[in-house]
Amino acid sequence: MTRRQISRDLPNLLTGTSRPVPRRPSLLKSAVCLSLLVTFVLLPVQFLVLPLNMSPFDVWNLIGLLLSWLYLMRVRRSVRLPYIMAMWLVLLTSFMAALASPNLGVSLSVILKEIYLYVFFVTLAAVFISLDAKDLRRLLLGWCSVATLHGALIVAQFLSPDIFRNSKAYLERFGAVDVWRPSGLFENANAAAFFQLMALVPLVLLRPSKAVAVLVGTFLIASVVGTGSLGAVAAFLCSLIVAMAAILMVRGEWDLVIKVSALLVVAVVLLGGTFAFVINQQPDFQGRLEQIFYGRTERSAEGRFGLWTRGIDLLLYDTPLLGIGPDGFKYLDIPLYDPPKMTYLHNDLLAFAVERGVGGLLGLVLFGLMAIRKAIQMLQNHKRYPDRVGPAVVIFLAALVAILVESQTHQVFHARQVWVLLALQEATLFKMSESPLRLI
Repeated sequence: MTRRQISRDLPNLLTGTSRPVPRRPSLLKSAVCLSLLVTFVLLPVQFLVLPLNMSPFDVWNLIGLLLSWLYLMRVRRSVRLPYIMAMWLVLLTSFMAALASPNLGVSLSVILKEIYLYVFFVTLAAVFISLDAKDLRRLLLGWCSVATLHGALIVAQFLSPDIFRNSKAYLERFGAVDVWRPSGLFENANAAAFFQLMALVPLVLLRPSKAVAVLVGTFLIASVVGTGSLGAVAAFLCSLIVAMAAILMVRGEWDLVIKVSALLVVAVVLLGGTFAFVINQQPDFQGRLEQIFYGRTERSAEGRFGLWTRGIDLLLYDTPLLGIGPDGFKYLDIPLYDPPKMTYLHNDLLAFAVERGVGGLLGLVLFGLMAIRKAIQMLQNHKRYPDRVGPAVVIFLAALVAILVESQTHQVFHARQVWVLLALQEATLFKMSESPLRLI
């Protein structure tokens, strides 16, 4: 040890403490963070349909998983298995139901996809736990930034028929996009709306300034409206009501509720003013808004009720106790259309009951109850330790409510952002029990 080092470390030596040795950033850790940023960039690129119904996100994620496993072994971070009982029940009943599937290959590919999603979830949760606050903030910023840029494309498609027509023609050269409504880089406008809605989670957790929060939040909601997804709008409204009620119940005071309400009023004024300006500049815009959004309410409701009625009839009279196999309904429903086409039940609970039997439905319900229990536990931590855990944790409960509402009109169990959200919730809850510093 040199004289300079001795003099510099002398206070620590005298007190019996060791001076912390600065650690250089790990190259492998940087590679993992970079791969996760690319993962968030590819998250909305869903118009390219690859074999086994994979997307560019999944292809890149195979590389990211390998890097993540190498990193976790290096830092000796053990991998936890949350939701393992619920997932085991879902997979077991899915394998049993696949034996009665009208297309065994498709059912097995669905099961394989769900195993992959669970492995992705537990790996991502472990990586999130091992990263420090600065790295996590960068990843959240990347997620929010990608959603904002993607929202810009949706809003542009919504405002300009020419942009919608030209972008659709270009993207259709490589894959499939929604024919009638703005969907950005997604194959389906409802999936695009759900992705945009989930981007409110990183926005809240980043805790930007009020001005930035209002502007970006309003823009994300505008992009949800631009897709014409009634389910996503209903999910947002329900999650907002639950979040406000939860804050009031936990804190027992109205100050934060009033502040949030004021921000929402500002957001509504901004959104309404923007629409009024656009309608004034483009007289045909109101007709396009009616066609894309509220004008299709009755038609959309009739289609959903028709699907649910066929699903319930199948469940009550023709479905085996163990189900007809994952993704089996779309093959049984083909003859009812002219020309023939494949469709889904557009309801996760009904789809699990029909395709995987009672056991699969119980597994899904158990999964949801466990996730909600974790969100409530985070709110209880905020109530007990307000100096350590901020009120932003309410976003996890709000997001789960949004997922629950969305899953009543669409099937979102395979949506990648749902699993990212669950991994983030798991990591945040784990860090609450370990870190003495303020979280969220």
